Amino acid sequence: MGNLARATYLDTTDHMWPFSTNACNQYTRYSQEINACNDQPGYGMHPNRGRGAPEVDFFEVLAMYPQLPSPLLSASLQVAPGKPNHRPALGKQPNVTWYDPVLRNDAFLNLYFYGTHTYDPNRTVAYQTDSISINYWLNESFYDGPHKYRIEWEPPVEDMDESPSNISRGGYIKWFIDGKLISAIVGDKLQQVSDTEIPSEPMYILLNQALSKDWGFPDAYFLNCEKKCWSCLDPECACAMPLHFCQRNIPATFDIDYVRIYQVQNDARHMLGCSPPSRPTAEWIQGHQDRYVLWRSPKGTPPLQPIQRGGDMACTTSTTNTTTTSENTTTTRAANFCGGDERGYCDPAVGCLCRAGWTGPSCLSPYGYATVDMALDAHPKRKTPSARAVQAAISLLLAFLVVWVGRKIYLRGTYQKNGYDPIPTVSGAAKE
Repeated sequence: MGNLARATYLDTTDHMWPFSTNACNQYTRYSQEINACNDQPGYGMHPNRGRGAPEVDFFEVLAMYPQLPSPLLSASLQVAPGKPNHRPALGKQPNVTWYDPVLRNDAFLNLYFYGTHTYDPNRTVAYQTDSISINYWLNESFYDGPHKYRIEWEPPVEDMDESPSNISRGGYIKWFIDGKLISAIVGDKLQQVSDTEIPSEPMYILLNQALSKDWGFPDAYFLNCEKKCWSCLDPECACAMPLHFCQRNIPATFDIDYVRIYQVQNDARHMLGCSPPSRPTAEWIQGHQDRYVLWRSPKGTPPLQPIQRGGDMACTTSTTNTTTTSENTTTTRAANFCGGDERGYCDPAVGCLCRAGWTGPSCLSPYGYATVDMALDAHPKRKTPSARAVQAAISLLLAFLVVWVGRKIYLRGTYQKNGYDPIPTVSGAAKE
């Protein structure tokens, strides 16, 4: 989700989701709050630059048994203001100009969802959102064991005149499962259909088990259910629920082994941070704080709070045994070592103290920036290398460089002698 919106905070998404267009269009400009026609948007925004909160879905799972023979994975890109005029007919292959995503390895186009119309009663401006949605059948292995999911996201080039000709200027999004490409959307096609683009906004990742009564479930109204409800606690709601859903699927677990994010080196399109200079967000959010709170939250608590670094007072240095005499049972609570010896340590007076590179109340999360305040690491076990060790390391490094440079000169002469060109270094190598 684009950083200008917060998931479930609906006031932040109005006229912001899922816009990713930089075209000044007199017919749609009023539906996009920060649009390319505005030369004075304020709040730190660049003039005449369309902004929004795009959405890219790696997978949302639909389990509408017995309506579907097996669960489906839906991967999609949402765009706005969408294609003008009309959409393809539901349930049929597109018979009008549409986005035409690449489909591979048994993936297929979702013919039953082409997007929505969004209407804001406060501003009386409706707009169309298009969904480029791809489906993929899920067999039992997706529930019995782990699979590897991957998205490659290449933003478009800002300045076409200065960009290299050998890269994808319009950008792309590709979806992979276990290393196999299942679908791709090319930015050039988006521009041709609806003047939208591959997102270039700072975005954040959502990993959750949110359930929708509209997306992925049969519709109580469509099925003519006597009671229009969706609840496993009410037997009369069973009409609108997938068969056996409440009995066999609740409670459920979502097991995640790891999440890794890679960026391309030396490429201005691959930015770090929530408010980069080319796509600022901080001042806009600061100036519209009333949108970024839940109406039921105490005293209008905003959704983003400073990250707590250490301080978990429940930390301990030994395993704790707790005995419940009424039931005559003994339970063992695992010791909280503040992330382990490599991440932090427990101070009984102040709670967890995190080592450099780690954050969170119990020091379990990596600190996400390249510059870390080394002064925060005051653990007595951590020692600074001696001057002699540093001198020895520098000497070894210089020796290695001398040998490496000499070898490169020798090899270059060998290549030229034999008529070969050295293989050029690939620019933009990926790093984690």
